[in-house]
Amino acid sequence: MTTELIFGERIGRTAPIRLTVTAILPDEKGRLLLVRRADNGHWALPGGGVDPGERVVEALVREMEEETGVHVRPVNLVGVYSDPNVIISYEGGARKYQVVSLAFLCERMYGEPHATSEVTEWGFFHPDALPKPLAEIHRERIRDAAAFAGSVFIR
Repeated sequence: MTTELIFGERIGRTAPIRLTVTAILPDEKGRLLLVRRADNGHWALPGGGVDPGERVVEALVREMEEETGVHVRPVNLVGVYSDPNVIISYEGGARKYQVVSLAFLCERMYGEPHATSEVTEWGFFHPDALPKPLAEIHRERIRDAAAFAGSVFIR
């Protein structure tokens, strides 16, 4: 399954809304955990879709465990993201969504990061030294995480 970002003026009108969660997990040096996605090779913050019948926090914990093997606890909501000029396309365009994503600052409860079927690599990166290629929609979330001082960003 390949994931592709498609940009266009208000292109979100062409697709249903998909609620997603993004995990922001810093280390003791202020670097953030990023993963390299197996489906497109881009680096991104861990996260994914909220399934029907699932709480947001359950989706966050599940996505982190699926992608990294790390069990987290959300500490703060960092931001709400809903760019109508971007849609995400899966499976060669068979599924397209405008994403509304909730980004949470997390703390690690247990588990160590490792590659999985969804992630080929992982690492902690300083917000000023990000790996390439980076999922462009995550750049703003990373900037907001670095600047987070308690007030939620609404984008």
